[in-house]
Amino acid sequence: MESEPLARWATERLRELFRFFPVVCVIGARQVGKTTLVYSAFPDIRSVTFDEISDIGSARTDPDLFLQSHPDPCFLDEIQFSPQVLSSLKRLVDREKRKGMYVLSGSQQFSVLKALSESMAGRVAFLELPPLARGEILGRVQELSFVRTWVAKRGQLDALPTAGRTESLWPRVWRGGMPALIGLPDSMIADWSEGYVRTYLERDLRTVGGVSDLGEFRRFLALLASQTAQELNASELGRELGMDRKTALRWAALAEAGFQWRELPAYSRNTAKRIAGRPKGLMADTGLACHLLRIQSPEALEDHPLRGALFETWVVQQILRGFQDRANPPHASHFRTLAGAEVDLILEEDGWVFPIEVKLTARPKAMDARGLKAFRETWPEHRIAPGLMVCAVEMPTWINPQTLAIPWWMI
Repeated sequence: MESEPLARWATERLRELFRFFPVVCVIGARQVGKTTLVYSAFPDIRSVTFDEISDIGSARTDPDLFLQSHPDPCFLDEIQFSPQVLSSLKRLVDREKRKGMYVLSGSQQFSVLKALSESMAGRVAFLELPPLARGEILGRVQELSFVRTWVAKRGQLDALPTAGRTESLWPRVWRGGMPALIGLPDSMIADWSEGYVRTYLERDLRTVGGVSDLGEFRRFLALLASQTAQELNASELGRELGMDRKTALRWAALAEAGFQWRELPAYSRNTAKRIAGRPKGLMADTGLACHLLRIQSPEALEDHPLRGALFETWVVQQILRGFQDRANPPHASHFRTLAGAEVDLILEEDGWVFPIEVKLTARPKAMDARGLKAFRETWPEHRIAPGLMVCAVEMPTWINPQTLAIPWWMI
């Protein structure tokens, strides 16, 4: 007997968008739960799932007839495989001028979704669904996220919450947040992950991304995983695989378009000359990163040279997933000076800046906050909330008057 799907924090957001827009497009990586989210929000909706081989319902050859045969409200899944429908859909929406007509889904940010946003501006809303947040896996209410509350209250809390750790860190980071892995035994994780990588490479990239050498691209993905939580240097990436910088940048863009990789821009408000401007790259899911890096177990991850980078990646992604239901989540960036001082995550909202550092330590010291100190000194005129340091302390602890260390299990 299958278990009930986990409640997603984006469910109410999807329903709200569908009340006010003719078309809503749910985007995100393959297997993050887009279809499940739509059925959870709209249990009785009719649906069609497109395929890269078959012309379902003559959607490609006669899209007008297809839409006549599938009246709204209707869910069109994997729309990137039948882009011919979009022009007909636009004409239909313009003629009917109604809300809540079609829900679309797509697992690539390639030209079809770009065309959708350009041709149907004002008629379509996008909702990006990430892998599961830890809070979703645990069934936690989203509004109780500590970082979310911290941002809402501008870092001024009446009292610090108590914390209680109920799980180990490394199994959580090693598994990541793909819904299919919930309840799957550790011995099956590698099999599922390998199937996922093969499907992503062979179905999505070959069909949509125009990559001819899939084996080389797989090696490129593994190299990206080894560079997670670091500033992206396309020239170095290219040299590792014997390709030019332009190809490395294009392949990184393909990984980002497939929601397997994301880049945090450098913090740039009134940027001083001594600040580096490279984006920082992050794997979208640490479970997939561990598979690409051939890390076979949580125990192996605990002793791995990249454990600190994977921990940072996991923490940053958890924080960002906490705002997935927001129309305008805080702007995310990172900070690094040419002298090496850095802050892993900068959130900006309503003129306030929230610097967050990630440290893999249970005993943070004042020197661990030097990046946060450098950030304040660089922009003393900005409204900067007290800094957070996400680490492995047992309880929230002030390590200096401007820096609060919090346990990773509170985010």
